Amino acid sequence: MCVSGCSESGHAVWAFDDLNDFYDPQLKRGNLRDIQSLARPFEFVQGDLLDRATLDELCASVKFDQIIHWRRGQACGQALNPLPCISG
Repeated sequence: MCVSGCSESGHAVWAFDDLNDFYDPQLKRGNLRDIQSLARPFEFVQGDLLDRATLDELCASVKFDQIIHWRRGQACGQALNPLPCISG
């Protein structure tokens, strides 16, 4: 999983998702519980990428080193990236 790989590398990870029904939201919630049980730096924010005010508020309150966006319907293992986390 991308989140666990990034957190194992020492990154604090934030996830932003609307938990839509593209695939089973209960499966997504189960994945979130699994990640949260790892006791690594992880925050989840439920929201829609089209909600500019929420994004502006989040980016104003947190200093992100980088932002990685997996497009809708794109599983981590299917994404076109050579490394799950790219330092920058």
